[in-house]
Amino acid sequence: MPIANELISNFSGGEISPLMHGRIDAPIYKKSVAKMENFIATPQGPVQYRNGSVFVTNTRLNQPAFLLPFNFSDQQTYVVECTPLKMRFYTNNAIVTGNDTLISAITNANPGSVTDTAHGYSTGDVVTINNVQGMTQLNGNNYTITKIDANTYTIGVDTTAYGTYTGSGKATQVVGISAITNANPGVITATHHQYSNGDAVFLVGTGSMLLDGQQYLVANATANTFTLTDLFGNAINTTALAVYASGAVAQRIYEITSSYLAADLPNLQYAQSADVLYITNQNYAPNKLIRNSNANWTVGTFTRTGTDPFGSAGNWPRSVQFDSSGRLWYGGTINFSQTLWGSSAPSSGTTAFDDFTLGTAATNSVIFTLAPLFSGKVDYIEWISNTNNFMVIGTFASVRSLWGSAQGSPVTPSAVNAQPANTIGCSYDLPLANGDTLFFIQRGGQRVRSLEYDFYIQGLTTKDQIIAADHLSQVGLVQIVQQRGYPDIMWFPRTDGKFLGFIYSRPEIEPYAGWFRGYLGGQSVNANGVMQNFAFVNAMAVSPRNNTTDQLWFAVTRTINGQTINSVEYGADYQQFPNFRDFYSGVSTALGNAADLTRFNNAMFEIQKQSIYLDMAIFYDGSALGLSKGVSITPSAVGVIGSSVTLTASAAIFTASMVGQQIHGKYDVNGNGGGIVIITGFTDSQHVTATVYVPFANTNAMTPGNWYLTATVLNGLSYFGNGQTVAVVADGGPAVNAVVSNGSITLQAPATTVVVGFPYIGALETLNLDVGGKSGTAQSKPRILVKAAIRFLNSVGMSFGTDYYTQSQLTIRQANFQTDRPTVPFTGIDMVQYADSWTQQDEDPEKKIVIIQSLPLPCTVSGIDGYIQTSDDQYNTV
Repeated sequence: MPIANELISNFSGGEISPLMHGRIDAPIYKKSVAKMENFIATPQGPVQYRNGSVFVTNTRLNQPAFLLPFNFSDQQTYVVECTPLKMRFYTNNAIVTGNDTLISAITNANPGSVTDTAHGYSTGDVVTINNVQGMTQLNGNNYTITKIDANTYTIGVDTTAYGTYTGSGKATQVVGISAITNANPGVITATHHQYSNGDAVFLVGTGSMLLDGQQYLVANATANTFTLTDLFGNAINTTALAVYASGAVAQRIYEITSSYLAADLPNLQYAQSADVLYITNQNYAPNKLIRNSNANWTVGTFTRTGTDPFGSAGNWPRSVQFDSSGRLWYGGTINFSQTLWGSSAPSSGTTAFDDFTLGTAATNSVIFTLAPLFSGKVDYIEWISNTNNFMVIGTFASVRSLWGSAQGSPVTPSAVNAQPANTIGCSYDLPLANGDTLFFIQRGGQRVRSLEYDFYIQGLTTKDQIIAADHLSQVGLVQIVQQRGYPDIMWFPRTDGKFLGFIYSRPEIEPYAGWFRGYLGGQSVNANGVMQNFAFVNAMAVSPRNNTTDQLWFAVTRTINGQTINSVEYGADYQQFPNFRDFYSGVSTALGNAADLTRFNNAMFEIQKQSIYLDMAIFYDGSALGLSKGVSITPSAVGVIGSSVTLTASAAIFTASMVGQQIHGKYDVNGNGGGIVIITGFTDSQHVTATVYVPFANTNAMTPGNWYLTATVLNGLSYFGNGQTVAVVADGGPAVNAVVSNGSITLQAPATTVVVGFPYIGALETLNLDVGGKSGTAQSKPRILVKAAIRFLNSVGMSFGTDYYTQSQLTIRQANFQTDRPTVPFTGIDMVQYADSWTQQDEDPEKKIVIIQSLPLPCTVSGIDGYIQTSDDQYNTV
């Protein structure tokens, strides 16, 4: 009974179908697994436990939503929440609030007069002015309106010497709260608020009244007061809350009216040019969504010149896309399901997207009808897209490339060619253009194909990209989005509310392709009324960013405390963990090693505190206060343990209520810094006294964002509902689960960062381990796992076993462990002895290794080396 080992050091094949489990001859077998859930495959080979999702807010009126991307530039990107007849907007990790009005002029006068033809303001209203060019002194400040007429208003400031206004300014009303009663319902006094019953608002700065961070609906509105309800119409009772002090504001969530009903939202198709998103659906006339400013958008039908082909119901297109020559294309109306319409081409650099003037000139509009590939069959258009070289038309029966007189040449009225690449057909879901490759969901919604050039046939072909993992898509796929960055991932929501991920590279470049599955934590009710232990993802969208990985967004439905909750969330960022070898100081002694290890652990601690591995999470970051206020804090002395120091703030930030809280200095990327003090006395808004717990590294000012204020009570959790148990991570380590009460939880100890949310489980299951034996393959022979050598990267909290029900927690001992910090993530090989039992050929002859991550902590598995003992003598093999 020899002992042999089975090494898996590359998981980039992802999860493969049970139909492939016997294909030990296939190259993909050696780099694939039986299950990869809530782990992502990476091109380099390891698998990484996915990060969590961060809660932004509930959807409008708590309705299921569809998401549209809107990307103007690398710094101006949005996600559009579409619910029945309404649209709302998200950017910079938050929903857009306010209602921008556009400034066309500002005078040099005392007081300055603002021309704003749609302002709707009243005397006494307070506005914030931003984005002004030429009179930049006005930006970011609040002004009280002193005089108004229909198109102008004056602000209480002398602008005589402010220079000349050159444009782009916008004004947004600031609704300050002067009083909140302790009553049921609580009455809010906000002079000139201009809110109507049913408006959705956030409250900011209510302090100990615990009303911040939650979306409310306005009720009982009068000229200067209103009350609040939750999204289910329940009045907000403030009787038991603390007495309101001052400084809060009410922010209205910005939304616009659209024409789209709930059933049609998943079937919107779109194409964008600059600040205009063209939207189509066969049940509606074509629309434009236009961004005028952050909180000033319009959506509606528009006029087309020339012979308008879309003037009535039955003639509205289902598809829209731009081509590389500057035309806008529409396709597939009810009456003309196989017809394409291309706008006029640009003339002298000026686009003509809305010009459909017919003619014979190369720049005139184009009308083209696809010829059916098979006699008697209608090849109606599902979508229009592009590759680097030509347009692509997806139809119910085929995929076709579209070009002019030759491949790569533009289409003109006299030169149009549409060549089929297959006769398989497409679903209605928009494809994903990826350079010279295009990915699409096949008709029926169960397969993913790529359109690409095949060097062997010297032509275009479509390849089945999920054939090795088609069990993952049998329930049906409904969307494709691509997240660029670390790593590049295509995401596919499924009809059951879970989702798939896919990494891919063309074989002639660097061959890897791997599928994996995931779900969001929480619970939801399926179509049969059965509660399931995962949230339902309705839609995804990707928001590009110019300095880091694209951001993945989710529209999600959950059942919490018996109520259906719809929310918008974004995926938390992956953290770049430090590497110990980068902390070598040049001191080649045990003392130098200890100092380097201390700095490494300090830097690692800061990364752990910023990591999020819970879903629907809220993240308290104690450094955000100083960062948002731009305030530095300077200690009077380094201090020794137990001594008293004075902390001086660069601006008013301290309050008497902070006594008992802690101030922590943040460690930098090199592991330097730190320090902990407990505030013991309040002097004034810029000075407090504190007792030293951990001495500071120096007396330099801790700049904004480089100091923390701890919290023991976390507010803004009403969206979980009273009585809901939530998982908690405090300062990077798992804490005791907490129960939400009145929208808050109380921690067992103060923390600088806190993550609260729903947990999820990551599962990695290998294929049947076949190390062979005397007589050949060991696929069905009795085997026992003697030990396993598992290579981890920045991992902590995992369990291990040969099935899901006999797991053993992996305990990885490390030196220099500090009791007031979470366990330092482990990097290296953990050699695990395992008390296994023999497989029996007449029962379950398979032998696998299963790794589970059920804690909200990082885990990356780089390789598994299983040492197997095989019995060859009991059975004959065939």
